[in-house]
Amino acid sequence: TASFTDKEGRPIPYENTPVIHPSPSNENDLPKPRQNKFNQNIAAELRDLAALRDEGIITELEFEKKKQELLS
Repeated sequence: TASFTDKEGRPIPYENTPVIHPSPSNENDLPKPRQNKFNQNIAAELRDLAALRDEGIITELEFEKKKQELLS
């Protein structure tokens, strides 16, 4: 058992030991979430657009269209 060969009879190495990845020893080793300035710019633009919509300068339809463009 646990002996495998390919269709040409060559042995295929097999190890029944699970691969265990070491866990980070402290919080400094954990991956850090990226600070994405792009998202901050989108949020600022959406706030500006919402203000224009609330003031009646652009329509709800124009706001939604631009919002979809920014978020896609």
